[in-house]
Amino acid sequence: MEKRDLLMVQDEIELKLATFDKVGLYVEVEDYRGFTLEAFCEDLRYGLSKWKRFSFKAVVCDKGWIANMTKMASKVIPMMEIRHFTSDQKATAKAWVENGGELN
Repeated sequence: MEKRDLLMVQDEIELKLATFDKVGLYVEVEDYRGFTLEAFCEDLRYGLSKWKRFSFKAVVCDKGWIANMTKMASKVIPMMEIRHFTSDQKATAKAWVENGGELN
């Protein structure tokens, strides 16, 4: 991921943050090829500046190592609930985000 890609995502998040105090994030990973150093630094800067406004994050991916990273991140970042979903659980992941981190 390049910094310009990340900035486009941040613009979309900022539109939501203009309306809501806290937001949930939905991330779908199909083909992960990593971050450039510039994008990684920007992601870290942005995430740290907004961490109190992100309440939960759904990560949808079928790659085992990303599932493991998601589980580890949920322990390292206790102020935000982070859950992994497989691609056949997309609808559940979207519902989880749309319902404020609750599953019915």
